[in-house]
Amino acid sequence: MVSSPKKKKTGGANGKEKTPDQLYAPDSVSDLCGTLFKDTFTVSQRLAASRTLLRHGAHIDGTDSQTRTPGGLHPSYFGFQDETAASTRLSLAHEDFKEVCAGDLFDAIIQQDRLDGSVSVLLRCPGFTAQPRLGPEDIIADVYITPHVFDAARPQMSENIAILVQGFSEQIALTHLHEFTKSCNIENISPVPPPPHAPSVAANSPPFLPAEAINGARIHCCAQPFVSSSGSKLAMSKDAKPCGDTKVSTSDA
Repeated sequence: MVSSPKKKKTGGANGKEKTPDQLYAPDSVSDLCGTLFKDTFTVSQRLAASRTLLRHGAHIDGTDSQTRTPGGLHPSYFGFQDETAASTRLSLAHEDFKEVCAGDLFDAIIQQDRLDGSVSVLLRCPGFTAQPRLGPEDIIADVYITPHVFDAARPQMSENIAILVQGFSEQIALTHLHEFTKSCNIENISPVPPPPHAPSVAANSPPFLPAEAINGARIHCCAQPFVSSSGSKLAMSKDAKPCGDTKVSTSDA
């Protein structure tokens, strides 16, 4: 579904409203950084505050289903931005800027856990072009679980996280990446390369999570090839429909 972009005031230097294709873009952050904050703040602090203002209310603004073209991508997608201009003004390439924004996400969720004593789990997979035979072992996942909860029962939690990553990769991320690739084709976006390789989880055997996958509150890892034996905690349903040309065995071998 395509809807007309809703306008939101951003407080930019020119006083004009910006549409979703301009919001959350690196140049919008640069505009706010240069006009709303005093030089007594560091550049890093000013950029962080600018990103906060631009994403404020995004989870309730009702614009997530907007696409630039029918069946395409959200107007805020990085591929629609001028990377040359953005990197010149911010000294950050798109990939670096996306990584900074991902860091904001992990900062926000751990802060919320500390504020109200909550427990949280987050799994995300960045969008990239899906090859026809893409498998779960090609899925790169970023995972968060409240650190003190993880540390209190690390062996069991490591197994639980490995199972979550495997299921997320097999049942959700694969489907999404094939749909994302179709949307990129509709928008005539150049193929998006996969992110760098990450350590693999082991859903069926300890240590489940490799030590190098854990960086503070962020776990960066990939799944195994399809786990489909009857003895697995993550046995694939015989009714499951894999994506693309991926072959899934549901036998009891």
